[in-house]
Amino acid sequence: MPLTAAGYTRPTLAELNTDIEAALRAKPDLGAALNLLPSAVFGMLKEVMADRESDLYEEAEACYQSKDPNTAGGASLDNLLQTVGTARLASTKSTATITLTGTPLAVIATPMTFAVAGATDDTFTLDANVTLNGGGTGTGTVTAVATGAVQALTGTLTVIVTTNPDLTSITNAADATLGRAVETDAAARLRLFRVVTDPNAAGLDDLLDAAVNVAGITKAIVFENTTDAPVSGRPAHSFETVVWDAPTTASELGDAIWEAKPAGIATHGGTSVVIIDDAGNNQTINYTVATKVTIHMRLASGVLNDASSFTSAKQAEIQAALIDQFTGVVDSVSPVQQEIGDDVFFNPMQGTVFNHVFSDGTFLVSGTFTTDTADPPVGVVDIVITDTQIAELVTANIDFT
Repeated sequence: MPLTAAGYTRPTLAELNTDIEAALRAKPDLGAALNLLPSAVFGMLKEVMADRESDLYEEAEACYQSKDPNTAGGASLDNLLQTVGTARLASTKSTATITLTGTPLAVIATPMTFAVAGATDDTFTLDANVTLNGGGTGTGTVTAVATGAVQALTGTLTVIVTTNPDLTSITNAADATLGRAVETDAAARLRLFRVVTDPNAAGLDDLLDAAVNVAGITKAIVFENTTDAPVSGRPAHSFETVVWDAPTTASELGDAIWEAKPAGIATHGGTSVVIIDDAGNNQTINYTVATKVTIHMRLASGVLNDASSFTSAKQAEIQAALIDQFTGVVDSVSPVQQEIGDDVFFNPMQGTVFNHVFSDGTFLVSGTFTTDTADPPVGVVDIVITDTQIAELVTANIDFT
């Protein structure tokens, strides 16, 4: 039987063929001389039966693995998260504040679509009508059309897609607040493990859920000190909520932490905000915004197997592959960050470079890969990231010499 005390082991197609063949030959009316060659009728029937049994065993294996946090994914992982009272973090959209300029006292009515200069596929829509003042300017908010971290750096949200004769220009005086993609299986699995294995994890999970649902925050982690003495700079019986990026409104994060935190447990962190509790009392909430660590990477003297030119197009392929490896998510868009506190491991990054097969079938046979927090990078070892830091990689910081 495939299911034993040691787990589930699915029989191979070859094993099923052998078992069915033995069963057929054991029938008295068929006998050992039964022709089971692939061209024979019984041979073809045997293969059909083996294929169908293999499909059934494969489905049974998938059902078995759907209950294992190590292998569950998609809807199966969602079901496991529900059993411990949590859920996969939904995707959110980037938002920005824009200044509109045009005809004095004109109403710029929705729907209006704008785009990022140089990235016109990154579009935002106006949230509500904006009435320009007597000087012909007004302020409004916009939301990205697509979910995830749609970037609009300061002064780049300037393209007016939907024309309006009363609107002459727009711009954003600050970077857009980034949205986030739906939580990956890997990230959701880590949260599930924490809830299952840590007796205090339910409270920590509530804190984490509260933090990542605050505008401006895309990543968060919570550390606690349950001992009677300071640990890693955290006072006795305290917890520290570390977030990335900074919340759009600090008080919103403060309220979220206050509502989710255990009674009598102190908050700790490098930033504080005063909120008003339900009784009208001031409460100081501490948290930490992770410190960004910029990562630089370089490939020097890259040589291809066919001695052809290492073109800019192939360099772009390497950059894209490194960005994906850095996050563990395919088709990631620069800039990208790892999880808070995750070290940058050298060997997987170097392996990505030298194991990459280019679109024309060529590959690198030699070169020197380095990575560092300084530019130019010279390191060939892992980069240690503390639990209040976050590593960021930008395509422009992956260069070639």
